Amino acid sequence: MRFRFSVRVCVCVCLYGGERYEGLARENPVSNLTPYSMVKSWTVMMRCPIHFCLPQCKVVLLVVAIAFLGYTLFENGKRSNQLNILANQSYDSYDALGSLPHQDNKKDRLQRLRNDETWSSHKVPIPSLRLLTSDLRKKLKMLQPEKEIVNMTTACNDYNIDYQDICADDVCPQKILPESLKGRIEQLAFRPNLQVPKMYREVLAEMAAAIPGYYDVIMVSALSSNHYMEAQAMFKDLHEKVLPVLKNFTFVVYDLGLKAAERDQVRTYCRCTFLPFPFEKFPEYFQTLKCFAWKVTVIRAMYERANLVMWTDTSIRYTNPEILLKFMERARERGIQQRLQPFHTPNPYHTLTQMFGYFGDSPCAHMAFHQVETGFGLYHKEPLVQHVVLDPWYGCAVHAACICPVEQKSVQICPDVRGSTKIGVCMRNEQSAISLILAKVFREKYRAIVVRVGSFQKAMREQKYPYFKELRQKKAQISE
Repeated sequence: MRFRFSVRVCVCVCLYGGERYEGLARENPVSNLTPYSMVKSWTVMMRCPIHFCLPQCKVVLLVVAIAFLGYTLFENGKRSNQLNILANQSYDSYDALGSLPHQDNKKDRLQRLRNDETWSSHKVPIPSLRLLTSDLRKKLKMLQPEKEIVNMTTACNDYNIDYQDICADDVCPQKILPESLKGRIEQLAFRPNLQVPKMYREVLAEMAAAIPGYYDVIMVSALSSNHYMEAQAMFKDLHEKVLPVLKNFTFVVYDLGLKAAERDQVRTYCRCTFLPFPFEKFPEYFQTLKCFAWKVTVIRAMYERANLVMWTDTSIRYTNPEILLKFMERARERGIQQRLQPFHTPNPYHTLTQMFGYFGDSPCAHMAFHQVETGFGLYHKEPLVQHVVLDPWYGCAVHAACICPVEQKSVQICPDVRGSTKIGVCMRNEQSAISLILAKVFREKYRAIVVRVGSFQKAMREQKYPYFKELRQKKAQISE
């Protein structure tokens, strides 16, 4: 009788020990879960019940305890390394007080980014799957969308769509997006054809290193000559409405092909960090600006240097900066806030079927999800957003077969699709890709991430303003 009781006690101690370790792992950062704390927790757990055990059971329990301690020490080292990569990537130039960024040397910043093993790895560390799944579970539980997507299994034939999936080697695109959180993450973070080659990770490191310091917010845009006058209206709007309400931020603008005189004017009056986009370091299709691979790249590069990245097209005008600040706080909670396309067009209509195939999906699996716009987006620095959203987005951008599979001018114009039986009638490239990714990750809570933004901004693509001329005149008046 005493032997049976002793065995039960020993088994309970072992089980309690495992639960206690998992509790410590959840409640404390890995860096704080030291070998000493683990030994102490085991000592406390063993001290009370150990006198109930027979000598034979004491030996068994001691062997189990030593084996478990060895395992936890090994896992502690592995997990610490993985979380440092996932959660603290490129934080080394950030002021711990969250105030002013360090003005460190560009060469040193670049070397630190290159030394980060994430840049030389083609894959997200496999053990991080559990951490990412846990993050996604918490995120989905917290999100309260404008409306939940419930019609996720609607097939193309319900829309009278004339389309048949093509199977290769008995492998067919999936017609239903995975419900399991593990499946959602695996199909993006671990998909082989979405991994970013080392050479393109190194270019990101160089682009990030060009930003002096680490900021709470980076606001970023880009322009070419055909948007030069439109961009001046943007600068006026941002200077007068948005910049005054931001703190610990920087404004970055990329040159996509300005004339020399235009370049000089932007550099003089933009009140920004003005940088050339490194087209020469990417495939030729990057120079087809309508493929928008450059935009994904800029967002992903800036993500290394800020807690929150805000992309804004040159056509976006802000009507209520206070509401913009509220959306920025929402992005910190939700991870992403992406502008919803006002026409509510299902993504498969404006996306070539080749892109869905690249992600392993049938376009029919995405008929319930409206396409987003990338004229405005907020992206918060956290492992889930980085590894499950932005890295696959960039992985698509650096592969022509994904983001720009055909000559872009042949699929640039999107016709009216109301009542159409055809899908893939045009290609919206980076919009198509991020819509697809967000649908796979957030699925039923898609509309908590993809949002209406009319309360604080509007797109004014035809608005032009000679802002630089106005600034020159003001400067001349002051000098007089």
